[in-house]
Amino acid sequence: MDDAPVAPPIGVVTPSQAIGAAKGALVGALAGGTIGAAVGWAVDLRQLSEGAEIGVFALVGAMALSASGAVFGGGHEPDAAGETPPPDEDW
Repeated sequence: MDDAPVAPPIGVVTPSQAIGAAKGALVGALAGGTIGAAVGWAVDLRQLSEGAEIGVFALVGAMALSASGAVFGGGHEPDAAGETPPPDEDW
């Protein structure tokens, strides 16, 4: 049982990672909602009203880009804040 994987400890996210993830999720949701609304306005599905189409596309776009924005922001913010070590040049 010594080779069993261990769960990561609580508190593995640094404050700058959390801030970057929150910023990235917010920016991604706004951008995704805007892009999704534009696509929903341009596409005619004929099963939904135009407002419902715009809402569905905006919701899906906001969820998609908020997830990717959170991942990018959580990785980028510590690098921008100088919390990451310099890359090893001996690879």
